[in-house]
Amino acid sequence: MLVGVLMLASGCDELIKRRPSAETPEQAADTAYQMCAGCHGPKGLRVNLMPPRIWGQNEKYLISALTAYRDKTRIQPIMNSITANYSDADIAGLARYLSTQPWKP
Repeated sequence: MLVGVLMLASGCDELIKRRPSAETPEQAADTAYQMCAGCHGPKGLRVNLMPPRIWGQNEKYLISALTAYRDKTRIQPIMNSITANYSDADIAGLARYLSTQPWKP
């Protein structure tokens, strides 16, 4: 909850409201950088107390998780807000990109 309040207070609400696009590899990389890295760590670098690892995660799992967040069958308010405007193509592109990125423990 506190993270959500801090994000909104710091202007990140504008990032959440923008319509992401991840249909091309370049768009997916940009979306991952702008929408994911702030919480999940930049380019696979894990920092203590961060949300789960997404860099290098299984593509099918990422598609399933992102779709569930978008459809609100998996509840986590920040992720539900972030994924609300993702199309199936955006989710597939983002999952494909993230699954190919190295994870650095």
